[in-house]
Amino acid sequence: MQALLCVALCLAVTAFGAVPPAALALVGIMASVLLVSAVLRFGPPEIGGGIFSLVIVVVGVTCLWILVQNRLPVAWSYAVVPDARFAQNANFLSVAPADSLYSILYLTVPALFFLTAMSILRTSGDARKFVAFLGYGGAANAVYGIVQYFQFPETSLFVEKLAYTDSVTATFINRNSAATFLGITLLVLSRSLWSLSRRVNWSEFLHNGFQVNSDERKVLFFLACNVILTVITAVALMLTRSRGGVLSSLISLGILAILLRGRGGSRRQPDASICRAPNNRRYFATIFSCLAAILCLVLVFGSQVLRRAMIQGTSEGRLCVMPDIINLVSNHWLGYGFGNFRFAFAPYRNASCGLNFVWDRAHNLYFEGLGGLGLMFVPLAATVITALIAVYVSGIRRHSSGRSYAILGISSLVLVSVHGFVDFSMQIPGIACFVASLVGATTLISLQSGSDRMRVKRVRVRSSEM
Repeated sequence: MQALLCVALCLAVTAFGAVPPAALALVGIMASVLLVSAVLRFGPPEIGGGIFSLVIVVVGVTCLWILVQNRLPVAWSYAVVPDARFAQNANFLSVAPADSLYSILYLTVPALFFLTAMSILRTSGDARKFVAFLGYGGAANAVYGIVQYFQFPETSLFVEKLAYTDSVTATFINRNSAATFLGITLLVLSRSLWSLSRRVNWSEFLHNGFQVNSDERKVLFFLACNVILTVITAVALMLTRSRGGVLSSLISLGILAILLRGRGGSRRQPDASICRAPNNRRYFATIFSCLAAILCLVLVFGSQVLRRAMIQGTSEGRLCVMPDIINLVSNHWLGYGFGNFRFAFAPYRNASCGLNFVWDRAHNLYFEGLGGLGLMFVPLAATVITALIAVYVSGIRRHSSGRSYAILGISSLVLVSVHGFVDFSMQIPGIACFVASLVGATTLISLQSGSDRMRVKRVRVRSSEM
């Protein structure tokens, strides 16, 4: 089942982010079958059952509200906000009820991947291997993106590219979506790099003239591979030329580094027998080297990002129409229908900002969610985010072996949250499924590590009583 989950996730990512309806439907069917099979075979997850049930309830309530929007007369919106503007043929709160029904897939399919990951990954070891698969799979996508950028920039997956021929898009259509995906991959690889580097006693390694035993040789091999893959992913991220994607990735990397150092790693980890934790001097030297390497990457490969930012500045279209989007959202407290932005925005669009393109996204995750679902978006989103943060914070405070995975989960949430202010990457099903799978695995590790720690305490208490 774990292999089938990986296959489904690969399909979601490589099929242009599962944006084509056929790909989205197939991925949804695969995730549904896997979830039902896992629950029937293993039962609901014993650890994390609370958040598992919470996600089901939130998704169910959201779908129910979407159906209600499809039936409530448009007069309800006028009663709340008399200045609300709708298309002439609008009869219900949902401007395009059929599109709202289809858009439910954009919500349910990522949720299915989260639930499936928690159901299939029964142990902490399985979840750790799955996170490693996400990192290496993402790095493979980055390699493809760089090859595509230099060798055949006019095509993507043997299909002609209609836009972004000057940027790395990997298997996605939009460079901002690729930047979010590569940023998450960079976080996963950076955590792995940190974990592997702690398993090498560098002072003895240098003192012995680079002589190592078989275990250390294996660790160094994986460490070297991770360094190469991390650099490749960072280069691909810079070549996306996505200002929001690069900035949010750097912010989340900074948070990852600060939290990993903030309380120190657990020295009771099973894999820590090969080495001891580095002292402060070596640690700060390593951090300085990493920062210098990142700065070099920014200077060498990030010039296109900086050039684009200096040329366009604040004059691009999304900032021009932002006041109109705010006006749209403020006039629809009950929502205009989930996934109906392109229809609802038309009466509010300012012609002075240009009429060359159709705005089918708000380029802001929060405005689009608030506009589509209305005020219901706030408690629904806040409930899930608060629950996840509570799980991760508890995982960090336990000093358990899964602490770094909890930090990875928080850093990933920060990345998508920050980038969501200026782009719509999380509205791409493939990106949402990738993030949901990572969050599901890291949530499971955080909860299981705490459970294992409690079991150890109980065993010690019983032994002392005997």
